[in-house]
Amino acid sequence: MTRKRESDYYVVLGAGLVNGETVGKLLGNRIKAATDAAQRRFDATGVYPTIVFSGGKGGDEKVSEAQAMRDYAVATLNYPADKTLLEDQSRTTRENMRFSRDIISKATGKIDPEFVYFTSEYHVFRAGLQARRFDVLAQGRGGNTPFYYRIPAFIREYIAVLNMHRRLHMAVTALAFVVAVVMMIATFFVK
Repeated sequence: MTRKRESDYYVVLGAGLVNGETVGKLLGNRIKAATDAAQRRFDATGVYPTIVFSGGKGGDEKVSEAQAMRDYAVATLNYPADKTLLEDQSRTTRENMRFSRDIISKATGKIDPEFVYFTSEYHVFRAGLQARRFDVLAQGRGGNTPFYYRIPAFIREYIAVLNMHRRLHMAVTALAFVVAVVMMIATFFVK
């Protein structure tokens, strides 16, 4: 079992906005998970961690995901605005991780800073794979996902993980198919 890391920096990964400007339920749960964890850390240490809100502005969005998330955290969840940073250039999970790391690196002076990222619970695994792929030292935690959305979300993530290593999975599938055909032919002739 992996021990939960603590860090002075949390990163909330973005997701699409409702009507191009409003935080939806899934994204709100990511933000709430981060601010709840930050509040627990404050209660234990007396210091709020800095939360980096990470997400660029999509073609159909009026504001960046990062800006909408920070506005939500400050106005709705009462998180201190001076303990937030914006990463508003990323368009993918990979960019969320790399660009957020760069912002934290600049703020701390550390080349490879560690941080805790928050996303939806179904997305933690794939985000972790992306972090490891680019040597980002991060540990993930998930915000609550409503039950009705879990099965489609996990299927989508499964397909995305398979797609990340497409050649490897195609090669293994082809090898398994060849072995099955050889075994079938061998069984036919050995009677």
